[in-house]
Amino acid sequence: MIAALLGAVVAAAFVVLLADRGSSNATPVSGEQALASFSAFQESGEPELLEQAEDEAVRALSADAEDILATEAATRIALSRHEFAEALGLAERAAALAPDRFAPVGLRADALIELGRYDQAFPVVAERLEARPDLASYARASYAAELRGEVALARELMDLAAETSPAGSFGRRFAQVQQIGLGLRYGALDGAERVIAQASTENPGDAEWGINRGRLAVARGDLEDAAGEYRAAIEDIPDADHLAELAEIEAALGRDEAAEGYLTRARAALEEAQSIEDNVLERALLDADWGRVDDELIAETRAARERRPSVLGDSALAWVLARAGRCEEAVTLARMSLRTGYRDPLYVFRAAYAESCAGKDERAQELVDGVLNLTPDFSPRWTPAAGEISAGRTPDLPGAPSA
Repeated sequence: MIAALLGAVVAAAFVVLLADRGSSNATPVSGEQALASFSAFQESGEPELLEQAEDEAVRALSADAEDILATEAATRIALSRHEFAEALGLAERAAALAPDRFAPVGLRADALIELGRYDQAFPVVAERLEARPDLASYARASYAAELRGEVALARELMDLAAETSPAGSFGRRFAQVQQIGLGLRYGALDGAERVIAQASTENPGDAEWGINRGRLAVARGDLEDAAGEYRAAIEDIPDADHLAELAEIEAALGRDEAAEGYLTRARAALEEAQSIEDNVLERALLDADWGRVDDELIAETRAARERRPSVLGDSALAWVLARAGRCEEAVTLARMSLRTGYRDPLYVFRAAYAESCAGKDERAQELVDGVLNLTPDFSPRWTPAAGEISAGRTPDLPGAPSA
């Protein structure tokens, strides 16, 4: 009874929330329409389509508070907006409405992961995979395996995810991007190159593969080639992370004016994205990467971590604190960011720097050596600093471009 009442409250709260965001069209629509609009948003990234899906979800729920497809659409929208506590409530509401449907199980797992509730999330991921081994299940299970540090298993599961979708489809493209990322993060560069070549054949002209050719060139130490690939690709996909990565490459090549230009564009892209998602952590990481840390940024990052208490939140706050010279406090959070076994090179490097600046040289060296042994050129910006830590020295980290 209490669970049913809570579910009704969550659904009603979602309706009120979205109505407050400006929905004025009272014409009823179906949950199926809302899901279709959300799917279109996923494929295109157009904010207007997310707003359309949101409007359709609230109208569908206004007409029928037990519309399961509208509830699922509302959950996906909340996840996309990084409103993870709200998404968890909606996912649980969807599961209560339709216990036999697979989608709410996966959506609940997604929300639990993003809220850092891994002990609860991982069994739900396994439940979804066992019940329906499809692309979504394989991809989610791959991410869970990576979070636990089970990289070989993560690769196997993502390979299965790619195999479930036809060549050229959105789902296969998504899985291929993840396959490449796993290869680049953990030293399987030849495998990443093979997937890039295959994906480029299946989706010729897609700028995503140019970005990934650039990332591969970085991992092989060829920064000039990487810069060329990035510059061509960002004409079509000027995403904040792409622009920030290119800024790091240009800075490493000594081209500070170009680096500053791309960094400015990256910040502008993140500012624009605030309209559709809570991206305070992402903005904090970018500022900390370039040495722009003050008390206001620390407070904002701390509050954002409260909303998103995952390994990302831990790593972001640890990095901001370490860059501010608050190293002992940073160490506690940095260790939490690796608590699941996660070994993304950037997370490990941030943790290693926190340990080093707190005077814990042995632990710092152990961490960076693990990264450098797998991916010696993991970052154009941080590889030199990792080398310093490996040698037992606390590096002076670079700041903003001098241009």
